[in-house]
Amino acid sequence: MPGHPGHWWLACDVSNYGIACRHCNSGGARYDGVREGRAKGSQFPVIGGTRARASADDLDREQPLLLDPAHHSDPDLLGFDSAGYARRSSTPYSQAEAKRGLCRADETIRILALNDSHLVPLRSRLMRAVGVLARYGDDPAIQQLIDDKVGPKAPYSSAAAMALALQRACDRPAAAPTPAARRPASHPPSTRHAPESTCKTCWNIWTRTT
Repeated sequence: MPGHPGHWWLACDVSNYGIACRHCNSGGARYDGVREGRAKGSQFPVIGGTRARASADDLDREQPLLLDPAHHSDPDLLGFDSAGYARRSSTPYSQAEAKRGLCRADETIRILALNDSHLVPLRSRLMRAVGVLARYGDDPAIQQLIDDKVGPKAPYSSAAAMALALQRACDRPAAAPTPAARRPASHPPSTRHAPESTCKTCWNIWTRTT
């Protein structure tokens, strides 16, 4: 941030450090030699609250813009669609997001290049594979394959877990339709069309991100 001296007093504070890959942290998102993201680097943009400028300032009053996977509620703000793209979840916008007209998930995806042209196909192939395996998950050997792909240490495990949840939701039996009430014979049928029912199940399942 222009004019901000940086959080210099946290330089030796272990709690200020997190594990990050070159892709997200150092602008390593490249495909065919073309850079595809800004990367975090030394940026610490905030979306609201009060900037800490000295060691005596309260860090909890800063509201970070970028999602932190180690923060208890941030992973719920991010999900994946069936094509392997990272997307904002259905969680309501916060007051700070509404006030600034920014979406923390969208900004994180943009700055860290989470939808770069190398990652999306890898996620998509993994999600398709998990979806196929999930149809035969009663077999112990297949269930072990699924567990290996959705485990916390597996590559792209959040996308794999989302694909598993989506497949299981789609496999649930549909609710029986409610019989329509019979109209009295003296009343002519309405000419208005009933609204089409749309199953939202498969669109509202999101998972945690790694």
